Amino acid sequence: MASPHTEIVDLVERTIGVALMEDQIERTLIPFARDRARALGLWSADVYLRHLRAEPQGGQEWSLLIGAVTNGQTCFFRDAEQFASLKLVLRELANRQPGRSIEIWNSGCSTGEEPYSIAILCAELGITAHIVGSDVNPASLNHAAAACYRAWSRRNVSDERIARWFDQTPDGFRVGKRIRANVRFVRHNLVRDPMLISPEPDGRWHVVLCRNVLIYFRRERVGRVCQRLVGSLVSGGAFVVAASESLSGLDVAARPEMVGSRIVYRKTDTQLVESTLAPRAPAAWRRDRTPPRASAEPTTVDLRPVLDRVARLAIDGDIAAARKLLETTTRQTEPGVEAHLTMGHLHLCEHEFEGALEKYVRAGEIDFLLCEVHYFQGLAHRKRSDWKSAADALRRALFLAPTFWQASYLLAGACQRLGRIDDMARERARTRQLLTGPRPIVTFLSHALFVERFGVSEDEIRRLWAIPRVTRS
Repeated sequence: MASPHTEIVDLVERTIGVALMEDQIERTLIPFARDRARALGLWSADVYLRHLRAEPQGGQEWSLLIGAVTNGQTCFFRDAEQFASLKLVLRELANRQPGRSIEIWNSGCSTGEEPYSIAILCAELGITAHIVGSDVNPASLNHAAAACYRAWSRRNVSDERIARWFDQTPDGFRVGKRIRANVRFVRHNLVRDPMLISPEPDGRWHVVLCRNVLIYFRRERVGRVCQRLVGSLVSGGAFVVAASESLSGLDVAARPEMVGSRIVYRKTDTQLVESTLAPRAPAAWRRDRTPPRASAEPTTVDLRPVLDRVARLAIDGDIAAARKLLETTTRQTEPGVEAHLTMGHLHLCEHEFEGALEKYVRAGEIDFLLCEVHYFQGLAHRKRSDWKSAADALRRALFLAPTFWQASYLLAGACQRLGRIDDMARERARTRQLLTGPRPIVTFLSHALFVERFGVSEDEIRRLWAIPRVTRS
């Protein structure tokens, strides 16, 4: 018979799509169940979980559980580069239909900072827009509707914007009435509910955003959810996900388009109006109207010896020559995952962390299920001292490759920086366990010289932790 933990984990995934990993069960679900058991006078966490199974899914206990297992961390204008990209998209849409309102759906809006940021952006552009924020967590939606926030939420907001769009309150600040008037909030479950209908005559949206939600779903569910979200767009409408998320390999009628430094997906089920954004897209994504001349056609090039030479030049300190060689070679062919990863490594060699992240994200666009992509994103975030993003990326790497001890070791360090001592101890224990017994080896696409330079030395960890090396058959 399945344990109450297993049954509730399965039910959570069927209900809201969130696939709880083992550490989340230990860190979040079980302590939550213990606390609620005490509050309700029940004997144990297991008894509470059996009680929860019989509760209506729209009831009080389920609302509390959803709040416990979903990540509500956000802030105003989170990811400035993506908002710069969104600004270009909004301007293009406004030029395409002058005088009409742009209808925007922000799915997974959490406590409301994101939809209000979009409303501020539209107001600054002089664009009329109606924005709907939706979330599965009713407590987050209540917070969003109140529109009151403390200083930490506004850390990315300039003083000029604060003065123009916010009202001071005794406890912090509140989004101004003009902005609030353009945003409304509704409870919506991406897994179970029908797609929301816009005020447009055909009920479709011009822009749908679903950022930092899909990473908590299994890949097959990501495909189903994105297919429905993209289907709710007008022809040529924009679908926006977080930089670490991707539609690559999914059966979704949308094409990736570089807008500024970020990817935006365009609905492609009918003939699209020509975009005025002049996107700087990789060759694989461009749709040229005239066929290229024979001399301009990409040729097939074996990049392995080139990438080996690039790695050796970089490790020897000649980054300029390494970059020139790689750039010259990739002009003749379409860069793949290995090439984008190598470009990222070259940026990392010169402490160009934003450039490295951009290349690692590009690699993820091609193969999101490659654990190495998320591992190197985590490394780049660590270099920027962005410990929260580092931890998120390293968790994704471990989700894809549970025996990836290097990711577990670095995740322990990120948890320590975040003050999550229990998580730190758990990851250190996992690292030790992985290094103590036989395990499958994670194979890297990246050149071994880069892995050694940026990664963790197994010999050093074994020496520090007194862990003997195990002979593998």
